[in-house]
Amino acid sequence: MIKKFILTPLRLLPSHMPKYSLKSSLSFCFSTNQQPEGEAEGELDKGADRAANFYRNSVRRININDKGRGKFTEHHLVRLIKLTEHLDQTQLLFEAYYNYLGHFTVISNSTVDKMLLKVLTFPNFPLSSVLEVYQNHNYLAYYPGYAVTKQLLVVSESNP
Repeated sequence: MIKKFILTPLRLLPSHMPKYSLKSSLSFCFSTNQQPEGEAEGELDKGADRAANFYRNSVRRININDKGRGKFTEHHLVRLIKLTEHLDQTQLLFEAYYNYLGHFTVISNSTVDKMLLKVLTFPNFPLSSVLEVYQNHNYLAYYPGYAVTKQLLVVSESNP
């Protein structure tokens, strides 16, 4: 794993800047031959599914601003919805949704509708997670579409 830093000489800093400035760059490198556990090359691609890989990599590589917020976009959730293929990935989908909201990512109602419709297509889907989104829709700034509500009623009636 390579860690890259640039040290700015003190004489080049304006007077209002702190005395030490440490910025990520390509010019000053510290390298180590050790890799953290579970991050061996190709290990993520072999065992884990594509949706989990995408989510983990997007969380790892996201830019964090000075307030500690990640710069996620709605595209991250749309891509994760497309990569979700199994029932066991739905919890990851909801986790990512709440994580993106926690980083103040604006997510449109149509994207959340797509997410819920995707979850409703799986047999034995987690009804409690879907109802939690409905229950807290006003806090989440989400207003469900008629098609999603209709699909939820049809699926829940057919599977008592």
